[in-house]
Amino acid sequence: MLDFPYDTQQCTLSYTSWNYNADEIDVTATVPIDLGVYMESNEWTLRNYTVERSEYTADGDRYANVDYTIKITRKPSYYVNTFVSPTFLITCLSIIGVFSPFNEVGGREERVTLGLTTLLTMAVVLMIVADQMPKSSTGMPRLGLFVMAEIGISVLMDEKRTCARQSFSKNKSFGCKKERYRELFVIKFEHDCFRQQSQNEIVQQQQRFRTG
Repeated sequence: MLDFPYDTQQCTLSYTSWNYNADEIDVTATVPIDLGVYMESNEWTLRNYTVERSEYTADGDRYANVDYTIKITRKPSYYVNTFVSPTFLITCLSIIGVFSPFNEVGGREERVTLGLTTLLTMAVVLMIVADQMPKSSTGMPRLGLFVMAEIGISVLMDEKRTCARQSFSKNKSFGCKKERYRELFVIKFEHDCFRQQSQNEIVQQQQRFRTG
C-alpha cells in the first residue's frame, strides 16, 4: 500500500473440501489456466498467475487443496490525471509567482494572494486524496507524500513572497524619506541663496546712496 497508486497486489485463493477427503472429492488444477472468460478490469492489470495443487492430512484423512496465486498491478492513470498533474502545475505556478516583478500598483499583494490561494488549493486536494488513498498504519502512501511535499514547497514560496514584500515595503519607505530629505535640502538651499542675493542687493543700494 505504500506505493499507491503504483502498487502491486498478490492474492491467493485456496479451494478445498473440509467435509470430504481426497478419496471422495479430488480437487484438480487445470494448467495452463483458461482465460477465455476473463474480463479486463479498468483499475487493475493482471501481471501473473500460478496454480498449485497440494494435499494435507487431518484426523488421518487426506484432503486435496488447490491454490491460485494472482498478481495484479493498479493502473495509475486516473490518479495521475486527477491529482498528480494538476497539483504539479499548481506548484510550478506558485514557484514562478515568486519571480514575478513588483510594480507600484499593488502587485506585491497579488503575489502573496497567489501563494495563499495555492496553499488553500493544495490543502483541499490533500483532503480529497486522503479519501481516495487506502488506510494503512505502516506509513503514508507515495501519493500522499507527493502532495505533502508540494504543500511544503508552497509554504516555502509563501514565506519567500512575504519576506520579499516586507523588504520591498522597507526600501520604498526609505526611498520616500530620502526623496523628502532631498526636497527639504533643495528648498533650504534655494532659500539661503535668495537670502544671500537679497543681502547683496541691499549692500549695493547703500553704496550707491552714499556715493550719490
